[in-house]
Amino acid sequence: MERSKKFYTEVLGLKVDARVPAQGEPVEYLLGLTGDLRQDTLIVIRKGEIKPGATEFGNITIVVPDGRKMAERVRAAGYPPARIVDGTNFVKDPDGYTIELYQRPGSPARQ
Repeated sequence: MERSKKFYTEVLGLKVDARVPAQGEPVEYLLGLTGDLRQDTLIVIRKGEIKPGATEFGNITIVVPDGRKMAERVRAAGYPPARIVDGTNFVKDPDGYTIELYQRPGSPARQ
């Protein structure tokens, strides 16, 4: 769970909105863009066993201003994507879940 928290906070830049329980060993983290639980919780990481086939549910999509730049950041952290392109990219988190780094059409690319 700590490995996943580190990936989502340090690599993707999300902030911890809350941890459960608030004291002691956490069993759950709620993550978002601002750190304000009421405003933007996007991802919940729960302590527990990763079951075979856990990645078959689909994927997580995060809207980013520059898909290439974020994919390069993920690669630099040791999680290399299959390929990196301008625009939207796909990466895997430490548990193998697919994350779509979605760059909206018409968003400014690298300048």
